[in-house]
Amino acid sequence: MVHRYWTIDVGLPIDIQVLNKAPAPFRNNVAETGILLTSRDSVFYEGVARSSM
Repeated sequence: MVHRYWTIDVGLPIDIQVLNKAPAPFRNNVAETGILLTSRDSVFYEGVARSSM
């Protein structure tokens, strides 16, 4: 079995099989942005998004 990994912005390899088991909104966000957000990061990104509007 070959494992394929995505490397996310923070440099963490993510196993595709694990990502496929994640909820759809999480998978879509990672696939579209290439960024894996932690709860702390999401607060930061929401603040950046609000300040740029």
